[in-house]
Amino acid sequence: MSSRQRCGRSRRSPTRSANVATVTIAALDDFGAALAIPDRPGIESLVAKLRSEQSDANASLAGFVDEARLTALRARLESLVAAAERTGAEARPRTRGSANGGDPVEAGR
Repeated sequence: MSSRQRCGRSRRSPTRSANVATVTIAALDDFGAALAIPDRPGIESLVAKLRSEQSDANASLAGFVDEARLTALRARLESLVAAAERTGAEARPRTRGSANGGDPVEAGR
């Protein structure tokens, strides 16, 4: 067991983990449906545990997606887009000479 696992920390973001859980639950539901009836309870209990963990994760993220925060995020993003568009409109193509002294070429090519 790694130190990261012992400390309960994960490299995955809560959102990424929630997406992985959703895909995992769907796959396990499909797998369980293909099993013989006596074999299904184990898969069903695992799916129930994953759904519970997913519900807990959703509850912990709920505070980050309230209307006020989303509105503020939208305003910040719109401001960044506007600034990027202004900068792009003001930018001129830069040129640089070739290494062998030939004609200049556009930067980035």
